[in-house]
Amino acid sequence: MYCLVMVDSGNYAFKLYNVLKSKGYHDVEVIPTPCKLAKSGCGYCIKAPLEYKDVIIKEGQGNNIRIREIYTVKTEGNTSVYEKIM
Repeated sequence: MYCLVMVDSGNYAFKLYNVLKSKGYHDVEVIPTPCKLAKSGCGYCIKAPLEYKDVIIKEGQGNNIRIREIYTVKTEGNTSVYEKIM
């Protein structure tokens, strides 16, 4: 299972992505924020395995990147269902 991590801007998403990659977390991606989750227009978020959640929160705090929300993603048929976990 994976999660989507919402931050304040695309720049923060890419900054957090680069921090995680530099620390050896290679299963992370920057993706467009799904329309159902986007608060204001387009944006980017981090897609990562759910087990990275605590590391992502810690790295966000250590690099002054505010994590707004984290969602798990489940697929039901052809639809993605998002559940807010933070």
